[in-house]
Amino acid sequence: MPGSSESRFISGKNLQVPSWRIPAGIYVSINVDSRRRWKSAISVLSSDESVAWGDTVTLPSNASPALSIEISASYKLGRVLGGGEVIGKLQLSWDELLDHGDHPFDLSFRAVRGVKHSITLKVAVVHACDDKNGTLFDTVKLLETQMLATYDFLDTKSTDVDICEAVQLYHELLPLCPEGTYLRSIAVGENGVDYVIGGCNNLPIDGSDEDMHLRRVVLQLCPLGHRLRPRILDELARAVKARFDQHGNIDDLDMSIQLRREAVSLSPEGHAGRDTYLNNLAVSLVFRSQHQGNPNDLNEAISL
Repeated sequence: MPGSSESRFISGKNLQVPSWRIPAGIYVSINVDSRRRWKSAISVLSSDESVAWGDTVTLPSNASPALSIEISASYKLGRVLGGGEVIGKLQLSWDELLDHGDHPFDLSFRAVRGVKHSITLKVAVVHACDDKNGTLFDTVKLLETQMLATYDFLDTKSTDVDICEAVQLYHELLPLCPEGTYLRSIAVGENGVDYVIGGCNNLPIDGSDEDMHLRRVVLQLCPLGHRLRPRILDELARAVKARFDQHGNIDDLDMSIQLRREAVSLSPEGHAGRDTYLNNLAVSLVFRSQHQGNPNDLNEAISL
């Protein structure tokens, strides 16, 4: 329709790759035209000769009417990891893909040395009309940017800056993706925001203003009920404690204990991290007892 923009989303899973050789890694690439090529992260073949490829790629509509999808494998040559070898390739038009509607469908590749490969895909088109606020258009464009940042983050050469940028992009993106929408399903989950949060949790904690800001942004990505919220609260508590160690502000120590109390309250009996959060809270209480001489803190730590 006039004044509208369109983006196409392809997500894939259940990549079946039977092979006469055992590959060290499998990846998928989508070639839109001579200038644009997207490649997934490299995955390892499982025992049932499949790869759980759960990536999503956003493609612009102003590209070639056709695209190609390739499955490539890397093999170990002695102790050297060989280059990627194309083991499946299909040339398709957008019309062929869109004919499947929004239902998952399987694509089978031509047999290579008697072995056939397949992949399960789902394709969707999002129309972003130029409404007065341009909200949906901004969502699609931001989603494209976020995807690029995420795939950079997946690369083994990613830096702390890449992780921080990806976190910030998700923070801007999620409010534009209402619950239950297709865009929301792309952004959240183990292959989306949760994956980036895991990378943030592995960053060193130094208690700096930048560190504190990053971890507070991550906490906003984990609302009540989110499975990672207790871990994020505990990481934020560590950062606040690090700032106390540097500056000696008792308010920081109190805040650290408050954050750890919340982490414990969100981790009922049987929760995988409950023992850790209980221990960390007890240690913080002992530390404050030593710092202020309050016997109540020591008694509570013993009970924990």
